[in-house]
Amino acid sequence: MKKAVLAGIVAAALVSLSSCATAGGGSVPAVVIAQPAAPLAQNRPVPAPASLTAGEYLARGILSFERNEFGSAMQDFTNALRLAPDSAEAHYWLGRTYLRWGTGFHNTDRARAISAFTEAIRLDPDFAEAYFRRGMALLDLHVPSFQALGFSGEIEDVSDVIADFTEAIRLDPYNASWYHWLGHAHLLSGDFRSAIAAYTEAIRLEPNPAWLYSMRGRLHQHRGHYDSAIADFTEAIRLSPHNGWYFHRRGLAHLATGHYDSAIADFAEAVRLPGNPEWAAQFNPDRAAAHVARGNARFGRGDFDGAIADLEQAVELLPALWAQLDPTIAAAHVARGNARLARRDYGGATADFNRAILLDPKQRNCAFPTQRRASQHRLSGTNF
Repeated sequence: MKKAVLAGIVAAALVSLSSCATAGGGSVPAVVIAQPAAPLAQNRPVPAPASLTAGEYLARGILSFERNEFGSAMQDFTNALRLAPDSAEAHYWLGRTYLRWGTGFHNTDRARAISAFTEAIRLDPDFAEAYFRRGMALLDLHVPSFQALGFSGEIEDVSDVIADFTEAIRLDPYNASWYHWLGHAHLLSGDFRSAIAAYTEAIRLEPNPAWLYSMRGRLHQHRGHYDSAIADFTEAIRLSPHNGWYFHRRGLAHLATGHYDSAIADFAEAVRLPGNPEWAAQFNPDRAAAHVARGNARFGRGDFDGAIADLEQAVELLPALWAQLDPTIAAAHVARGNARLARRDYGGATADFNRAILLDPKQRNCAFPTQRRASQHRLSGTNF
């Protein structure tokens, strides 16, 4: 012990000496002294940091989830459940991560997500958000995400979805979005009355309900209640006057009632204003659909030249590849074919009908009888 102390004193003295200037301005050369070995205790390995708690894993996983780092999030939620298997929150977040895992809707693991939400509900029967998320996963299982916002007219069995949304709302009755999705599930099931009731409640709760008025207006349209639909679309336009899609929907309601001038005015606004802001100006299915609708309105009013001009614009707005995916362009060919047929342009009408059927075989039901008549008269040269 004494030797160690003495060695330290000597070393300190030599270092101090090496830094002192001599009277002549020089300095004493530094002396390199080997440092004494560290005590044995200092050579022990540094202990690893303590493992995170379940709550810490959960908190870090949520942060990763919010940053879209789903792989890290899944690992943290799995670790949280390893430490606390009865954590309803960890099961819930794991379920949400399963729904976002992968590169797109088709790569998500819905079955595992549903299982995770179910476990969260078992552990916490009052977990409203878990009911809602399970309902959304079930909805996506029944109706793929890219179809879920539409309504094909085919009735879907979504009773399990409705049950989950209903329970979520019972537990937390102040979420407008949940009423919207409940309304949409009722729409898919064909229960329009319940769907309208759900949207009415959503409108009451939502501070900016323009889109909800539009959704409820569409329900009224499906039921043939055009006056109610027009009233809802008008309110949506009042609240959000720069959304071309609301004008489009109201124009369709006017068109259905034979009010062609009102329909044409609304479709003109739909063409002028943006619909979906994500579409580029040169690639805009919303604008193309507005041209198709206005072309139909002009056709109904007897303005065949105007109808053809609009429908030609619709055909030009959508690239050929998109035309094979969107029935709008096939409908444009059918409508233009009808306008050409009215102008006795039988060759042009036949070409449009053939093109419509090629793009969308379902259009055969609309186009085929008229196509046959057009072809017959084109070949015979007779009028009808």
